[in-house]
Amino acid sequence: MINEDPRINLQSANHAVTYDNTEGDDQPTQNEPTSNPINDPANDHPSSAIIDSTKTPDPIPDTVSRRTINNDIDPSSAIASTVGIQASAYDDVAPTTEDERTTSSTSTAELDPLPSEEEPPAPESTTGATPDSETPESISNVGGNDQSPEVNAKSLEERKNRIFQYRNGDIPRVKPPSTKRKSNLALGEIEDRTQRKRPKRHILYVNAVHSNPTPHVKPSLSYYEAIVNNDDKNDAKGYNEAYMKEYDQLIKMKTWDPNKPINEKTIPRQQIINSMFIFNTKRDGRKKCRFVARGDQQKAGTYKEDLKANTVHHYALMTSLNIALDKKMFITQLDISSAYLYAELEEDLYIRAPPHMKLKGKAFKLNKSLYGLKQSGANWYKMIGSYLTNSCNMTELTGWPCVFKDENECFVCLFVDDMIVLSKDIKAANKLVKTLKKKFETKVIHDGKLDENNMATYDILGLEIEYTFGKKMTIGMENSLTEKLPHLGFDIEKDNKKFLVPGTPGEHIHKDNLVVEEDDYKEKVKQMQKAIGLLSYVGYKYRFDILYYVNILAQHTLYPSEQVEKLTKQLLNFVWQSKHKKLIWHANKHTKTNRITAITDASFANEEGFRSQLGHYYCLNGKVIGGRSSSEKLRVISSTEAEIYAVSESVPMLQGLACLVKQIDPSSSLRSKILTDSKPTISIVEDQSEDSRAFRNRFFGTRAFRLRDEARRNDLKFEYIKTEDNYADILTKPTSIAIFKKLTHSWVK
Repeated sequence: MINEDPRINLQSANHAVTYDNTEGDDQPTQNEPTSNPINDPANDHPSSAIIDSTKTPDPIPDTVSRRTINNDIDPSSAIASTVGIQASAYDDVAPTTEDERTTSSTSTAELDPLPSEEEPPAPESTTGATPDSETPESISNVGGNDQSPEVNAKSLEERKNRIFQYRNGDIPRVKPPSTKRKSNLALGEIEDRTQRKRPKRHILYVNAVHSNPTPHVKPSLSYYEAIVNNDDKNDAKGYNEAYMKEYDQLIKMKTWDPNKPINEKTIPRQQIINSMFIFNTKRDGRKKCRFVARGDQQKAGTYKEDLKANTVHHYALMTSLNIALDKKMFITQLDISSAYLYAELEEDLYIRAPPHMKLKGKAFKLNKSLYGLKQSGANWYKMIGSYLTNSCNMTELTGWPCVFKDENECFVCLFVDDMIVLSKDIKAANKLVKTLKKKFETKVIHDGKLDENNMATYDILGLEIEYTFGKKMTIGMENSLTEKLPHLGFDIEKDNKKFLVPGTPGEHIHKDNLVVEEDDYKEKVKQMQKAIGLLSYVGYKYRFDILYYVNILAQHTLYPSEQVEKLTKQLLNFVWQSKHKKLIWHANKHTKTNRITAITDASFANEEGFRSQLGHYYCLNGKVIGGRSSSEKLRVISSTEAEIYAVSESVPMLQGLACLVKQIDPSSSLRSKILTDSKPTISIVEDQSEDSRAFRNRFFGTRAFRLRDEARRNDLKFEYIKTEDNYADILTKPTSIAIFKKLTHSWVK
C-alpha cells in the first residue's frame, strides 16, 4: 500500500518475510502477508513498480536473497536493493538510446515483485486509463520503444518518489543470507542496476574488491595422493619407502601389537581414534612420512585436561646462545627419533588399522603416545624431564621450562625432540649424548666441532646460524625464505621495484576503508593467514624490525581489503629483498658482568580507535635477543601515560630474563635497566617522595607507584635515551626510510 507521507520507516525492513526460492510457483512463505502492497488495487496512487503481473515472474535472483538494508543509506536505494528492482524509472535520468530503453524494460520485468496469493493479477490492459490509474502494461513500457517524448503527465522523478511510499512502512522481506558468517554481515546495496553481478558480501566495515584467485599450495599429501594415485613413479617409490620406514618404526617401538587386531564393534566408540599418514618432501629432497592420530576428533574423557606440554621459550634459546657466544661455549645439536613413542599411554585408546594392512573394521590397542593425541606432548615432556633429572643429573631452571643445567655448566634447551647442548668442555656434551643414547635413539645433527676457520653452522628450528667461536654469531633464514615466500600467492618483485622499508611511511589502516568480495573471502583469508603466519614466525625469531607491521596486519587477517593486501605484499617484498640480512651479534669483551636492557617506546593514540602502540626490545650485553610490538589494552589520555604503560609492560619479561641469566651464569654479576625517551616517566618513577596527592586524580597513579616498587625491590635503573636513538621507535609506527635505516643498520645486516 502507498502512504501519502513521503517519510519512510526503514526499521520495518527488519520484520518482513522471506521468499522461498524453489522451483515451480513462487509463492510467499507462510508468515508472509496475504496481499502485496504494491499490487493492492485499493491504492489511490498505483506504484510505477507494478510491471506486467500477468506474466509468471522469474525466481528472485540470488543477489536479492543476499541483500540487507542499511538504515543510514538513501531510502530509495535501500528498498530498490531489497526488492531487487532494476528499472530505468529509478535512475535520475531516463534512458535516451534504444538499447538503454530495451535493457531497462527487460530488467524491470525480470525483477517484478511476487504477486499476491489471494489477489489475482491485474488485467493486461484497461480502457480509459488515466495518469493516476496507469495499468501495469503502460507502466512497464516507461522508457520503452513506444514511449512518447513527453513522459505522461507526471515526471519520472515523481514516479520514482512514489515507488517507495509504503503505507505503515510495510516492506517485502528478503531471504537471510545463507552463510556461516551471518554475524559478520554488514549492510550494503546494489550498485549496478542494469547488470547482474556476483553478490558482494559486506563483512563488518567491508565493501568489495576484486583479486585474482591464487592456487592452493598443499604442504602435505595423504596416503592415496602420495602412493596409490601418484602418477610420478619415482615420487611414489620414495613415499612408499618412507611409509614402510615409519610403519617399521611404529612396530619396533611397540606402539601396538600387529598380531592382535580387535573388532571395532567390541570397543566403546569414543575410545577409537582415526588416524592418517602425512607425507611431505624435506628441503634436501628426502621423502618423509608420519603416522598421526586424529587428535582433533578425540573425545573428552580420553585424556587428562590438566596436562601441559612445554617447549623452550624462544627468549630462553636466544639467551643461551648469547651467553654461549660470550663464554666461548661449544654448541651440540641432537635429535631424538620418534620421541613421542617412548612415552607410555595411560588411557585405553585404540587406533584403526593402517590402509596397507587391509583390515577394515579392525583396530589395535595403543601402548604408546602416538603423534597427534592430545596427551602425547605432555607425556613426552614428563618422561624426558624425568630422565634428564634422574639419569643425567640435571636440574630444570626455575621459571623457564625445558632449560636444564648440570654441575659442569653444561645446559640443554629442549624443543620437543630437538636438543641444543651448550658446554664449555665438548667432552661434557659427549658424555651427555652417550647417556641419552642408552634410552633413546639419538641422532647427532652437529657434534659441536669447529672447522679450520674456527666456525660452525647450524639449522636450529629453522634458524640458519653461523657461529665464529668466541667472536661473532649471525642468525638468518635466507634458504627457508627463498623456498617459501614465492608460494604464498602474492606477487614478488624480484628484479623491479625496490622496497626499502616494511611499509608505507605514515600509512595506517582504517577499518572503515576495508573492503572484501564475498566469493574470494575464504580464499583471501586463508592466503592472508599463511602469509602473516610465516611473517610472524620470521619476525618473532630474528627479524624484530618488522614486528610492528606484522602486528598490525595480524589484526586484519579476517578483513583482507585492498589496502591490507597491498601492505601485506609490500611487507613480503621487503622481506624477500632483504632475506639475506641477518641478526648480528658480537661477543662481549666484559664477561664478568651481564647487562640486561629493555628499550621501550609508545606512540600515543595513533592507531584505530585511538589506541596506542607499544614497543619493546630486550638486549643482553648489547645484543638484541627479542622484541615485541602490541596495541595497548586500555586507551590512555596522554603520551606520558602511554609511556608509563610501555615501561610497565616490559618489567615482567625483564625480570624473568634476569632470573634466567642468574641461573645459567651464576658466577657473573647482573645489572638491569630500562631505556625510555620519556623524561616525565623517569621523573615520576624515580620520585622518592611518598606523597600520592599528585596521582590521586590520575588514571596511571597506581601503575606509576607499582613501577616505583619494582625499581626499588629489583634495583632497576631508568635511563633516558634520545628519540632519534630509540630502537623501539620502529615498533610503534610506520617510520620514514631514513629513520628506519638509522635504527636498524647496526644490528640487522
